[in-house]
Formats: sequence, structure tokens, C-alpha cells
Amino acid sequence: MPAFPEMPVLQGREDPIAPLGPPSYTTGDQDKLLARLSSTMAKERSVPASADAAAEVERLRNFLLFCICIDHRCKHNPALSATDKQHFIEMSQALDILPSSNTKMSYLDREEMAAYFCFFLHEPCAALNVSVECAAYAVSRFAKHQSIFGLFKGSNHGVLHSQGLQALAQKLWVDRNILLPRVCPNAAMAARIQVQISTFARLHFDRIDGGTEMLIEARDFAHISSTDYAPSERGTAYDRDRQATLTIVERGQATSSIIRQQARVRLGSLQRRPDVFPASKLKSQQFQQQLGRAHWNDRKYTLDVEDTLSSDRDYVQDDAAAEAQAKWITGRRAGYKEDASKGAMLRFEDSLPRLPVPTLEETAKRYLKSVHALTSDTEYQRTKKAVDEFISPNGVGATLQRRLQARREDPKHKNWIYEWWNDTAYLTYRDPVVPYVSYFYSHRDDRKRRDPVKRAAAISTAVLDFAKQVNEGTLEPELMRKMPMAMEQCQWLFNCCRLPLKPADAPIKYDYAKHEHILVIRKNSFYKLPYVVNGKQLNTTELEEQFRRIYKAAEKGPAVGTMTAENRDTWTDMRERLISSNPSNEAALEAIQAASFVVCLDDAAPVTLTERAHQYWHGDGSNRWFDKPLQFIINENGTSGFMGEHSMMDGTPTHRLNDYVNMVIFNNKLDFDNPELRSELPPPTPIRFHLSKENVADIATATAFHTKQIAQHELRVEAYQGYGKGMMKKFKCSPDAYVQMIIQLAYYKFYGKNRPTYESAATRKFQQGRTETCRSVSDESVAFCTAMQSPSASPEECRGKFLKAVAAHVEYISAAGDGKGVDRHLFGLKKLLKEGEELPEIFKDPNYAYSSTWFISSSQLSSEYYNGYGWSQVVDDGWGIAYMINENSVQFNIVSKHLGCERMAFYLNEAAGDIRDIMMATVENKPKL
Repeated sequence: MPAFPEMPVLQGREDPIAPLGPPSYTTGDQDKLLARLSSTMAKERSVPASADAAAEVERLRNFLLFCICIDHRCKHNPALSATDKQHFIEMSQALDILPSSNTKMSYLDREEMAAYFCFFLHEPCAALNVSVECAAYAVSRFAKHQSIFGLFKGSNHGVLHSQGLQALAQKLWVDRNILLPRVCPNAAMAARIQVQISTFARLHFDRIDGGTEMLIEARDFAHISSTDYAPSERGTAYDRDRQATLTIVERGQATSSIIRQQARVRLGSLQRRPDVFPASKLKSQQFQQQLGRAHWNDRKYTLDVEDTLSSDRDYVQDDAAAEAQAKWITGRRAGYKEDASKGAMLRFEDSLPRLPVPTLEETAKRYLKSVHALTSDTEYQRTKKAVDEFISPNGVGATLQRRLQARREDPKHKNWIYEWWNDTAYLTYRDPVVPYVSYFYSHRDDRKRRDPVKRAAAISTAVLDFAKQVNEGTLEPELMRKMPMAMEQCQWLFNCCRLPLKPADAPIKYDYAKHEHILVIRKNSFYKLPYVVNGKQLNTTELEEQFRRIYKAAEKGPAVGTMTAENRDTWTDMRERLISSNPSNEAALEAIQAASFVVCLDDAAPVTLTERAHQYWHGDGSNRWFDKPLQFIINENGTSGFMGEHSMMDGTPTHRLNDYVNMVIFNNKLDFDNPELRSELPPPTPIRFHLSKENVADIATATAFHTKQIAQHELRVEAYQGYGKGMMKKFKCSPDAYVQMIIQLAYYKFYGKNRPTYESAATRKFQQGRTETCRSVSDESVAFCTAMQSPSASPEECRGKFLKAVAAHVEYISAAGDGKGVDRHLFGLKKLLKEGEELPEIFKDPNYAYSSTWFISSSQLSSEYYNGYGWSQVVDDGWGIAYMINENSVQFNIVSKHLGCERMAFYLNEAAGDIRDIMMATVENKPKL
């Protein structure tokens, strides 16, 4: 059985509040506990206890005691030291990475680990003479052991997955139904604890991987009846002390619950709840207003108020503490003015800073550093000469810089690059959007909704809920390190479309109130599905009925949508012919373009991650309308995914949308079970095209073109299971920078050199912010890759170079996110050359083009609800590598034009293992706590 990380041993550790703490830890009953564990395992699974079980029990018991002590200290000492807090966090994280970094736990290992969890509440409580209420609350404090959406970390390979989840659910069932009635003489206390456990169970075990309830046979836990839970005098005193503060704790819980359930809490509603918010605690108007803004509209993208409150619930004791807490919550927002007239979503928009213009010297220094890593000394000196000439006081660069600064200050432009970038990067791009621009997300399976009709209805219900927040402006702004981000892109989510035109496409947005319908595509046939009938939105049951009607009615038709996969100029001509062939076709196009979003009901039934990636990324070109920004794809086997059009939005708004959709579905946050089905629902309306022979020929041409484009590509999904961000954090490394070095080393192994690599950096902290380029190749990363492939380099040397490479990457991407990257600045300077002005040498220099030729286009995205995402490479001899960094794994989506994706996957795995090997020395053989 793999060794688990060392847990803290508290014996002998100085405890400044020892007089108030629980009893000292003793090991007198360890043999008894181990024997009971062994007998239970033998009885339930016929699995003998591991020889290492005693040590593991010791560690888990230590961890339980640590949780209790920290829990106690949090309640009695709000000024808990940062060291102790970090200690608690690290110990919690250790539970996520219990297996060793190079060993995957077997089925039986997981069973045994689950058994430890079954016992770590009961017997240690008896041995420690600690009240069960104290321990139950400590268990419920495992916030760091769960994701922000309430699911356990660890994905498909976590130690609590499958049997582990079921065993922990069984433990909670025993706590609630057998243990508590026996050990809690205070009925009111027992009732409160039962509510806590039930809430914990609902949050974590309902609807997780198909589980619907906690199942247990009471006879399997008959041994509990022999356990003596008589609290000692000191344990009883501690329990009384906890009860004395219970009112304060419950008030804090009630506060967070209200914030969570009412995303639009305002001052007036707070005043109407004197039972929860006594007037004496809310005298500060500033606190009332700030607390009201801390919405729980969407956990992932707003302040985690519950975490904040649970870390120091004493804030409700007096006004001074209340104001201090409110100041902490919104402190980073200082300087951001709110315009309430624009609604919650856009209220910070006008107070966001404008995208800066870096100095010429800053950009020159960073540019030369990036070029130095990619060129010979001779080539570099040529580039340096051109750069020095460009930035000289009398050089062309100074003139262009003044023009760019003037553009930035021009009130007509909120963001000096916004129009330029949308036009150059997307709208004037003439190659097909699929496969070269659009991107996809692959959703986690919803095992409760294998029926595609039910899956489509649930997704549509959730999307409509999100759309309502966007359309009404109530969606809370996303925050990055407590600072608001630009939300203007979200206005291009719904009722929008990209129109093919020459020489540049154009975006179009429709009034959502006049176009309350979903576009459904089934067997290449288009349907208009109104989601509001007689002034009332369809519920999930009614949406199911409408989707079922479409399944029954749809017959295979011409793949009109495939024309949207053509070259943009070609599609422009085809669209004109489509409109001119019959007057009704223009109205059909209007109905498609104006739809809120698209639901594609496919015949395919992809199973593997690679099959799903192909289906969501491009499919066969039919049953799609690639100009729409939001397409939700539902397969015959109930699997689902998403495809996004890129021109007016980057991935973050659609990532938030898809996260929200899956979060509310998997956690049942919306009413998906309303059985009401109105009899007056009109059937979905077919959207019909009248096709000429020329139109039919265009569809055939587009189909052949799309097939040829896709055939030129290969795709591989590689899930590396050795370790994930948990181990990377133990190595004290940024997970993103760490994985970028994996990619760099893999490429070096493949080609024997490094080439220009792109990673996207978000600049949404600025008005109309989109992205900046992070140039991932540096002198430090090249030195690291070279050392790793050198037989003479020692592990210590490689490790030192790796850490420098990681630090260099973090510095560059941080600067890029602050608007101080190289590529957008140089792009802007070049754009301001006037007709007749000579192109400066810096832009003629071959290294300017080469250093921005992205042989690797990369980016990361992580979600508990995705099993993949990706896009294409951007140059014919390059790679598109999307990656997801999970707690215990890293998933790569690898795309190229038949350059050898299987071999690249091998090198990525090998590189990840090589880096782990040189870094393990930093965490091994550390002294025990």
C-alpha cells in the first residue's frame, strides 16, 4: 500500500491556548482501534489490514486532533497566526494527495483508506474523551478538502471517489442515525448536529457520480454499540464552552446562508430580518451596503463569503468587528466607483483602469530577452541594433509611442487596442472558424440524465437562468484577487451572431426581449423553440416535451449549416446566393442569427475523451451553425459539450457560463423537477430553407472542404495521472508555470530545441480587456531544457535551473496580465504608421516575425465539471496544446497537422515524470511536525 504524507504530531507542540483546548492526545487505545479496523475490513471485504495501518491510523488520529484544536482556536482566538492557518490548509491538502506521487491507489487501497475515514470520527472521539459535537463540527469544516462547488477534489482518481465517497457517506449515516441519539443527552444539540450532518451529506453526496442517497446496513456497524463515549470532565467543560458561543456561530451561519440564497440581498431586506441581523449589529450603513454587495450569485466568480465568515465569525459581536470584516471583504475594491444605473454586472466598468501603454524601454528590454532565448548571437545582435535604433530619442519609435499614448487618452477609445484587435485577430481572418479559431469544452457525464432529451432540457434550463442574469444585468462581476474584471464581453453571449462579409466579418446583436427562442438543430433541420409562452418561461419538464417533439419530427435534411465552416469569403458568397435564391431564406437566417443560443441534438455517441473532443471541436460539419457564439451539443448517449465562436469573446465568459450550467445541474440549485406541463404549448417551429441547385452544390462543396480540413489534423487527449497541482504546490511552484515547463521540455525532447511558444494572459482587469501574449520561452527555460537532456547535469543543477525557469515565466505572465507584454504594444506601434512612412527596421527584422510565430499555442483552464477542452494549432508546423491542471492529474489536449500527437503525448508524460524526479528531493525527508 502506498505511503501517505506525514500528518502532524501535536505532542510537545507549544499551544498558547492549551488551558482551553481539548484533552491531550493519547495512544492508549491505538491497538484496540487497529484491531477493530482489521476485523471490520475482514468482515466487510475480506481484506486484511495493511502492515502500515498502525502508522496511518496514528496520522489520521493526529489530524483529527489538529482539526479540533484549530477549530477551537479559530472560535476563541480570531487572531489565529498565519503559520497555524497555513498548517491547517496544508494538512487538509494532504488528504487530497494521499497516494505517493508515483503510485496510483488500487481498488483495495481506496477501500482501506475509506475504512480509515469511517473510523476517524468515532473511536478517536472515545479515546480522546472529546464530545462528538466538537468532532462533528471539525468534520464539517473540511472546506479546503472540497471544491468551490461542493464536490470533493481528486476528479476520477481521487481517494474519495467511488467506494471512498460511499464509505464516507455511510459514516455520516451512522453519525446521524445511530451514534448521535446515543451520545448526545441534549436533544436540542443532537437535532442541531443532525441538521449539520444532513446538510453536509446533501452538499457532498447527492447527485455525485450518480449517487442519490446514503445507503447503509445498521448491522454492519453493530460494533459501535460497544464503544464508550463518556466525555471526561475536561471534555465536558470544553463542550459547554462551545455551546456558549453557539449563538454567535449560528448567527454567522445564518448570515452566510442568506447571502448564498439571495444573490440580490440589499439593505432593505437586511433590515427586514431583525431575527438574524439585530439592529445593534448593523448600525454601520457602510457595512450594510458592502455586505449586501458580497453576493453568492455564483460561487466561483464572487467573494467566497462563507469562507470569510467561517474564518472569523466573531465579526458579529460588535460594530467595530463588523466594520473591520466588511473592510476586509471589499478592501481590494478601493478606488473602484460603482455606477448602480448600469446594473450589477457593469457597475464597475467605467471605473476600471484603461489598458496602459508600456514605455519603449520596458518593451525593448522584455522583447530582446525573449528573442535572445530563440536566436544565435549574430541574429540577436542584428535584432538589438534594430531595437536600439527604434527606441532612440529621435527614432521612429518615439513618434509612434506619442501617437499611441494619444490614442489611449482619447475618450473615444476605452481600450486603445480593442477595435484593432477584434478586427485584425478575428473579423478580418479569412480561414474557416472551424477548426482554426473556435474552441470546445467537454462536459462531465451526468449519470442521472443519460436520456439526451433530459440532458438537453436541464442544460437549457440552466443556460436560460444564466442568460436572464446577463440580460437583466444582475450577474455579479468576476473578481481576480478581489478586484473586479471587465464584463462587457458578456453582452456578446446571447442573441448574437457573426455575419460573413468582405473584407471583414461583423458581429450582430439582437434584442433578447424580441427574440425569446432557442435554435435547435436535429438531423441538419432547424427549429425555433420559444422558451416563453404566454408570458411564462418553460420549465424543465416542458422543455423536455419540446425536445422530444423535435426528436420525433426531425428528418434528415441538407446540411445547410456546413456552409458556415467554409472560408469566410466563400461563405459570404454562398450566403448571398442562399438569400437571392428565395426571399424566405433571409427570414430563416434571421431566426437563426437572433436565437438566444443553439442546442445541437446529435446522432453520435462518443465514448472516449478523444472521440468527444472530435465531436465538440468540429464533428462532421453538419448539425451546426458555426457563426453562433454558443452551441451546446447533446449526443445520443447523453454526453454533452460546448462549442464557442471566438470573435467577440475570449474563453473566460463562456467558461463561467458552462461552469455555472453544470454547477446548478450537479448540485440541483435550480428547480429541474417541476412536473407542470401546459397543454397549450405550441410545437417548435421548423425553420425551412428553400434551396436552389446552386445552393445544394454549395453545401456539397462546403462539406467536402470541411472534411478535407479536418482530415489534415490529428488530435490526442492525454491524461497524465502521476500527480497534479497538489504536488506542484508542495514543490512551491506555480502550477501553470510548472506545466508550461513540462510543455517546453517535451518539445525539446521532440525537436532538440525550443521554439516560440504562446500562452494567453487575461487583461480583463482593464476596460474592454481581452488578452496579451505570454512568451513562454526564456533564457531560463532553454537552459533548463538543455540541462535536463545533458547526461552530465546533476539533479541539483537541473532543479536550480527549473526553479529559475518557473520564476521567469511567472514574472512574464504577471507583467502581461498587467498590460506590459511585448506583442500588443509592438502591434499598436506598427498600426500607427501612416501611409508613406517607411517600415522601421525592427519590423523588417526576421526575428520579429519568427519570435511571434507560435509553434506552440497553449492555454490552461480548470473546472470540476469538464473532462476536456481545446482548439487548433495556429501554424501548419505547430501545435495546439490545451491543458487542465487537476489536483492529482494534468490533462492535455494535443492538436497538430499530423506531426505526431502520440509521440508528443509520450514526451509530455516523460517530461512530467522527469521534473517530478528532480523536485522530489525538496519534499522528501523533511522532519516531522
